[in-house]
Amino acid sequence: MKLRALPVLLAAALAGPGLVPHARAQDTVRVAITSGGDFGMPTRVSRRSVDKYSDLLSFSADQKSMAASLHEGYEAAVQSAQKDFQGQMQEMQKAFQDSQDETVWSERMPKARKEYQSKTKALETALFDDLKALLTTEQQGKWSAVERYRRRETVLRSGMQSGENVDLVYRRGTQAGR
Repeated sequence: MKLRALPVLLAAALAGPGLVPHARAQDTVRVAITSGGDFGMPTRVSRRSVDKYSDLLSFSADQKSMAASLHEGYEAAVQSAQKDFQGQMQEMQKAFQDSQDETVWSERMPKARKEYQSKTKALETALFDDLKALLTTEQQGKWSAVERYRRRETVLRSGMQSGENVDLVYRRGTQAGR
């Protein structure tokens, strides 16, 4: 009898928080988890990734130096966007503490999150456009390898099951992505 109820409870739990009552402490944890990072959005480009893109594109030493400088500017802009978002989060937290009105989160958070995500996506697009501007005619033909590598890098990063985020295509020291 108890086992028959398990699928129903599991389905209700997976359907979302609106169907299953939850404790206030769980809300606090959820807010703490979503207050930083990229919200699961694979938008942040690491310095290591830029170095890999440089290798895939066979950048010269000067091009690598310029790519590193471009990444520094990108990283500074992303950190600024994060600080703005964190400031908005602190304002929401203060408003909630003052009023104890939980709608503060549901009203302000989506807008703040969307703003942060659109800023970081625009910064990523600008970084890749700037990297493309560094390419020689010969290197332009290799750009598709960077796009493939970035897709693998971002999709695999979100793997939730054991082994799901293993990249079977790229091997260190090879040119499998070309």
